[in-house]
Amino acid sequence: MQQAFTPARVAAMEPHTRDLTRKLIDDIMAGGATCEFLHQFTLPLPSTVMSGLLGVDPSMTETFARWAGSMLLGPVTAHAIKDEAARQKRYQEIVRDAKDMEAYLLERLEEHRKSPQQDLMTYLLQAAEGGDRLTEREVLTLCKLCVIAGNDLTTQAITLTLNCLLDHPEQMRLLADDLSLAANAFEEGLRFNGPVVGLPRKAIRDVEMGGVKVPAGCVVEALVSSANHDETVFEHPEVFDIRRKLPRILSFSSGNHQCIGQPLARLEARVAFEEWFARVSSFERNGQPELTGQVHLRGFNKLPVRFQLRPAKVAKPPQDSVVKQTATAEKIAAMSDQQLGLDKRQTMTVRVAWILNVTTTTKMFVLTHPSGGLLPRFTPGSHIIIHMRDGSKVHRNAYSLINGAYGDGLVYFIAVQLAPNSRGGSKYMHEKVKAGDELTISVPANYFPAAEHAIKHLLIAGGIGITPLLAHRGHLKHQDQRVELHYAFRKAETAAFAPFLTFQGDPNVHLYDDSLGQKLDVPALIRRQPEGTHVYSCGPAGLMDAVVEAAEALGWPAETIHVERFGAGPSKDDAPFEAVCKR
Repeated sequence: MQQAFTPARVAAMEPHTRDLTRKLIDDIMAGGATCEFLHQFTLPLPSTVMSGLLGVDPSMTETFARWAGSMLLGPVTAHAIKDEAARQKRYQEIVRDAKDMEAYLLERLEEHRKSPQQDLMTYLLQAAEGGDRLTEREVLTLCKLCVIAGNDLTTQAITLTLNCLLDHPEQMRLLADDLSLAANAFEEGLRFNGPVVGLPRKAIRDVEMGGVKVPAGCVVEALVSSANHDETVFEHPEVFDIRRKLPRILSFSSGNHQCIGQPLARLEARVAFEEWFARVSSFERNGQPELTGQVHLRGFNKLPVRFQLRPAKVAKPPQDSVVKQTATAEKIAAMSDQQLGLDKRQTMTVRVAWILNVTTTTKMFVLTHPSGGLLPRFTPGSHIIIHMRDGSKVHRNAYSLINGAYGDGLVYFIAVQLAPNSRGGSKYMHEKVKAGDELTISVPANYFPAAEHAIKHLLIAGGIGITPLLAHRGHLKHQDQRVELHYAFRKAETAAFAPFLTFQGDPNVHLYDDSLGQKLDVPALIRRQPEGTHVYSCGPAGLMDAVVEAAEALGWPAETIHVERFGAGPSKDDAPFEAVCKR
């Protein structure tokens, strides 16, 4: 079951989740500047996402929400009804909802068994545990869990987080000014006042805790809401702070009993707050909220709000696009030494210390001084040009220095991807250069430096364009700068350094595998950045143009947009033409 909620699978759901979120917000805003946040937004969002994940009719979202409410809170609310007849009627409704949900899911499971689809139901039917397939009852139970926990708990978690922001308007302003805080705001909301108060556990043997003897079979409730306010773990735990550096929180439990759908809940919440605060500057209550009144599962029956729209930004037509202005090492293969500045740039000899196969198409070369001396120092964003004599031909290729400050003065790290239609440079490096060989290079130059002062640094890479951004990321993190990396590639098998970035587990690193349907929405990403962010991009021309166009459309100053182009890309103004050759 956990394989259905891997980071890669959940990330692939972001475009659909974002489109759905925008549609819900559009529908709300079409009716004015007020809404009942729970029923108009946080109920339909997870219900619709979950229906798509399971592979069932999206029109069932309201029914899913009703079933989830009956299963989670129905018995408790029924017990509180004083009138006996009304109480028994409510119990009958709960039983009916349980039977209806089971009958519906069994019918859908049978359909998926006969006609497998690309969805969670089919995955569960085909899943095996230790060689044994899950039983029909186990699959049914897991589907019920998705309907219940994937609806009500996510709904209340997002609603409760907004309520925390309503109670702390200064924190709401921070989020409105910096949408990159959306994920952390949700985490802090879960910690500060999440929906789950306690988690019941049964003692499997006699045990003593805190001087209290607990016999086997006794049910003990672990109060996670109390643990999330533990002053030995959290500094000033009674303060709601969306910039808090959070250690592990227990709102989704942990270990074997942790909520397997938590990555999806976190995705839905992050996207929800990013999309809302990209369009509104603030929320305020618009009437009296109504709490569920439950002890074990906190939440709302309704939360009416009013929102203030952000003033529309008028895009300034760029007088001269950054695409044309940027200083780059473009068209290196076709440019003269004078055009490249190589007539004024020193050359030197380096030795290939060793070569590592990073992927099937990319090799990393570690270069050192041939006599063991120091190499010219460089700053992150720098590149070298390697001069390769191949018979009568001379290839000159520029390669970004990956290592930033690491090994400063001792080594240069470069990565070379074998181009499909190589004119010789990358092919030469892959096929003819061996460890111990000496190469002639032009000393490092930097046309792609990082800004000295920025609110935030946003790095956007495509394919082998990751190389200069690795240097920037390492340097900026070392300087305690705010840095966020987005790396798109065609498939993981050929994505240079993707395993390295994945292994680090940095929440500010986001990977997009096109083979899994994961798409990088550049305009949405640019739109949710705080004012004063600098963006850096390297990769395919289409990606860099999209970054520049999105930033310029929002009126970003030219000095905040940085791109690195190696090799000549097609111009957007290119048009076909005819040439006639005559003697």
